[in-house]
Amino acid sequence: MNDLNDPNDSNQPTDLEADSDEVWQTDAPVSIGATFDPARLLDMVGQDGSLADALLEMVLVDNPVHLAQLAAAVKAKDAAAVRHVAHKLKGGLLSICGDRASACAAALEKAGREERVADFAPWLAELEQETVLLGEAIVEYRAAQAPSTA
Repeated sequence: MNDLNDPNDSNQPTDLEADSDEVWQTDAPVSIGATFDPARLLDMVGQDGSLADALLEMVLVDNPVHLAQLAAAVKAKDAAAVRHVAHKLKGGLLSICGDRASACAAALEKAGREERVADFAPWLAELEQETVLLGEAIVEYRAAQAPSTA
């Protein structure tokens, strides 16, 4: 098991990565942006539907694990772990164009870096809600992409 505070862990964000969410306006309402943008996802993967589906599957499998880790870190008020896990979640969510959920993860990452413990639970709740909405949007997208059996 990785120690979330181990500076030698290659999964830890670098200083450059740790500052990368500065482009996010994490104080803005999360309602700005799309829950899921499948057209942009397909553009990002060169219209390769199977690659897009593989990314979606990977994130859908990983998200519950990361959310559980994040909930534990929030409960423990462990700012470093919140920052680390939120960073991983943000990356996965960005890779599938889940803008609103990734904005919540970015806000949690920033709160962890700034040790704003009081902000952890509200952002986690919003992230959990946005990932549910994202999952629903992905299910709808996949259903629309499925070949008709008629």
